[in-house]
Amino acid sequence: MQKQEKIRHIGLSNVAVAQIERAKKIVKVVSVQNRYNLSDRESDPVIDYCEKH
Repeated sequence: MQKQEKIRHIGLSNVAVAQIERAKKIVKVVSVQNRYNLSDRESDPVIDYCEKH
C-alpha cells in the first residue's frame, strides 16, 4: 500500500525488538508506540533499539 501511495507512513504498536527487525525487512517503519511509564519499563530494550536505529 505504501508503494501504491495509499498510505504514507507505517508505525508499530506493542512490539519487541525482534518484531521491529522483521517489519523493517518489509517496510519502512517510522514510529513505534509501546506502553511505557514509571511503573512499566518492559520496553526499555525497544527504546534503546529505536534510539540507535
